[in-house]
Amino acid sequence: MPVVATNYEYKFFRVTECPHVWRRGLPEYSVINNKSSKQIGVIYWYHPWRQFVFYPEIDTVWSDDCLTNIKDAIKKISVRHKKGGQ
Repeated sequence: MPVVATNYEYKFFRVTECPHVWRRGLPEYSVINNKSSKQIGVIYWYHPWRQFVFYPEIDTVWSDDCLTNIKDAIKKISVRHKKGGQ
């Protein structure tokens, strides 16, 4: 069965699983601006904290609503991870 990449769509950006980029055996996720299609951040597993974290690109600015969307994406990724990637 083919692996389906995880994608989450929000008003100003989307979160897309990077199929060939892994950290500690877990996928990395690109945060892509919907207007410019440029990467504006990354969500990945941060082993010291044992959780997924958001790492924004330098010189990006984040509103409360966008950070709420990032938190939502991290929560969905974490739930998927805990279910074994289902």
